[in-house]
Amino acid sequence: MSDPIQTIRDLYAAAEGHSLDLERFLSCFSQDAYVRDVPTGAEFRGQNIAMVASGMADAFPDIHRELF
Repeated sequence: MSDPIQTIRDLYAAAEGHSLDLERFLSCFSQDAYVRDVPTGAEFRGQNIAMVASGMADAFPDIHRELF
């Protein structure tokens, strides 16, 4: 069984602007997972989930997230 905290850390690290790794980002999601953009209601599924990370990295190339 995977550690949920480590999965989130891996997900965030893969989506960093300076080291964006979309394959690694996608590997954090199950095949039936989806990501919902709350403001627009858009849902991203399958390979399109990568658009979430790539869109943020395109808009903010130095994006960095911190977990507290």
